[in-house]
Amino acid sequence: MLARQIKRLKMELGQEAPTPAQWQRFLERIDRTYTQSDEDRYLLERSLELSSGEMRQMYEELQRRSAGQLSREKSRLGSVLQALDDGLCTLDSSGQCLSLNARACEYLNATEEHLKGRDVGIFFQLGEHGRMSFSKLWMRLQVGETLRFDDALLLAPGVPARAVSCILSPLREGSRVTGCVFVFRDITALMSAHDELERLNNELTTARDDALDASKSKSRFLANMSHELRTPLNAIIGYSELLVEDIDESGDALLRGDITRINIAAHHLLQLIDDVLDISKIEAGEMTLHIEDFDVRELVEELQATVAPLIVRHENELNVVMDIDDGRMRSDKLKLRQMLLNLISNAAKFTHEGEITLAIKRTSTRTLFSVTDDGVGIPADKLEALFEEFKQVDQAQTIDTKGTGLGLAITRHMTTLLGGDLDVSSTEGLGSTFTITIPHSPPTP
Repeated sequence: MLARQIKRLKMELGQEAPTPAQWQRFLERIDRTYTQSDEDRYLLERSLELSSGEMRQMYEELQRRSAGQLSREKSRLGSVLQALDDGLCTLDSSGQCLSLNARACEYLNATEEHLKGRDVGIFFQLGEHGRMSFSKLWMRLQVGETLRFDDALLLAPGVPARAVSCILSPLREGSRVTGCVFVFRDITALMSAHDELERLNNELTTARDDALDASKSKSRFLANMSHELRTPLNAIIGYSELLVEDIDESGDALLRGDITRINIAAHHLLQLIDDVLDISKIEAGEMTLHIEDFDVRELVEELQATVAPLIVRHENELNVVMDIDDGRMRSDKLKLRQMLLNLISNAAKFTHEGEITLAIKRTSTRTLFSVTDDGVGIPADKLEALFEEFKQVDQAQTIDTKGTGLGLAITRHMTTLLGGDLDVSSTEGLGSTFTITIPHSPPTP
């Protein structure tokens, strides 16, 4: 500040020597400067004294708050540790117990005072590692490794042996490992449940294998019996047809009616046997595909000729709508014919004096075959039961329609075998629509 006042005096005088009056003013300036400086220094020191006091008070307040919060946190943490269902111990670097919670005391059948300072590891057998040797484990804990043993045993004196899982985690102070946290859980009930579940699973596996073997045996038996029954039935059908021809020549109309009924019954029985044979093949996994190229129009003509008696029986009418440019198709012709025959036959059974429509439509990737009728329809809650084997949705109609309940089940199995889908929509009292979707690229036989 003195140098600044001298510099200021030089600027006022220029090159002239100062007069006594100028020296007097200069000295007064110097005096005022030092006086002001003393006042500023006093105020600054006072301010620092006040700030230091306030800061000290704030620091002391923060210490009190931190101590209170730390105490509350320690109390809360202690409560949590005591409430744990797992046993928990803290061990020092030599494996001696520093602290433990109430559950650990219960598992070890001793008080905290009795267990503190002791090597609690002697009560644990770590599976194939044998009794816990903390000195060996400590080498791994020191490098920060967490150790887990899921097949340990707790062998505390005075209590039954328990199956436990154990975890030892490093306990650090800064960057140094000073001990470990040892947590163990009783898994005796869990192991018992696991053993029981494994036993039940083995029993279920055995029962499933037995059921599969029984099902295959049943399917083989049905297949063999079906073949045995078809041979005499075909003979009955053949002889009945010959008798009808002979009767037509003799003109005995009464006898012709009886023989015709025999022929119809034999055909119906043969259809039932064919259904049983098909479902047996499906269950045994023996149904095979015969993929070939064929004309859809020819297939439809064959169907119309086959179902004609069924259509006229209840005075129905069959309409065919074909929306296809090319009639060629590659799939299993016989199975597709049987599937459509099943759907049209069902429609004819449950439709009286109505219309049945076979609609065929082709897209870029698949061909759709839909059979629609205006018959009795199907209740919404019965739609899923349609495809169950040996089941019909309306038992009252079963007597009249005389079916096995296998037709739709077989049709769905065959559709799946061909890589397609079978869908149904129906309104009770208004009719039903069944749609078969067959891909253009059939699965490999």
